Amino acid sequence: MGLALAAVFFYLFIPGLGAFFIRSRWRGFRKSVIAALEYPEITYKALHSRGEMAESGHYHFLGVLEAIQEDDVIWLRNDEVALSADMKGQKVFLLPSQTVSGGEPRDFAAADTSGGEDEASFLSDETPQVVAWGKVRSLPEGIHVLLAGTLHITDRKGRFRSGKKGELLVIFYDGDNASLLKRAVWHGRQRNEYWNPFTGVSLAAGFLTGMSLSYFFLSTPINRIPAILSIIISLIPLIPVLPPGMVFFVLYRRLWRRGRFLRAQRDILKLPRRQFGNKPQTGVCAGSGGSAVLDGCGPPDMLAVRCEKQAVRFELLSLVLFLTGFAGNLYLVLRGLALLI
Repeated sequence: MGLALAAVFFYLFIPGLGAFFIRSRWRGFRKSVIAALEYPEITYKALHSRGEMAESGHYHFLGVLEAIQEDDVIWLRNDEVALSADMKGQKVFLLPSQTVSGGEPRDFAAADTSGGEDEASFLSDETPQVVAWGKVRSLPEGIHVLLAGTLHITDRKGRFRSGKKGELLVIFYDGDNASLLKRAVWHGRQRNEYWNPFTGVSLAAGFLTGMSLSYFFLSTPINRIPAILSIIISLIPLIPVLPPGMVFFVLYRRLWRRGRFLRAQRDILKLPRRQFGNKPQTGVCAGSGGSAVLDGCGPPDMLAVRCEKQAVRFELLSLVLFLTGFAGNLYLVLRGLALLI
């Protein structure tokens, strides 16, 4: 019983807590991007219509990086204004590149309605890098940036600083501004929530616990069964990727990726229409026999629900495949250990 509890604790409970944490964090990121773009955009008129009185408000800025000072201040500019931001204590998000291997830019808008497995590979499943500003080594001049939060205006000069309502949102990216929101929503999620900052430490602790117990039990012949079980505990992280169950593991990853693709499509379909000039949105969703383009099938909310249902089906099927491969390999490992010990 104690061995089973140890396995559940190290391989399910701790990574599971991390999965909830990481999913919540990326959900918050997506919401913060949507909220940031609903702040008024700082313009020349807004910056110079305040007179010389110091004022502050919530704005967003879209432009490029111009310079970085040694005192954690960066300078930004666009066609209308130039301003600065105090980056001390901030974290920044680096969106995955919008270019493919040949150097051509990805056409995100076109890919939204292409459908099929090619689309899932064309729109990469990379996750944005999250880096504390103090650990940022260098950034190229001219890189695009979205910065949102409290803007302090003094003497017609603007500077973004953290306010009482929270940190600044800072996203560096390449490509065009038109696809920024969709890209942030698409990429702003974990590839697989099980693999999170807690997982590596937890798996290592489970492995060491299993090995320590197996060493203890193997020293006494009467403890043959606990010794086998403790070895199994230490091998659990490796069992899914051993042949022949590795085939099921590959299928599990493929279907899980497809479910992630559909959840990303769902979130894009649920974006506020005002972000796109109240134009109707289109999307894709995998059908039972492959994939289907859902243009004209109904309003975005209905298509989002269909994507959600399909995503759940793919994720449940992927888990069934994973458990099938795991159970088969576990049986073979148990038989092998029973012969050896």
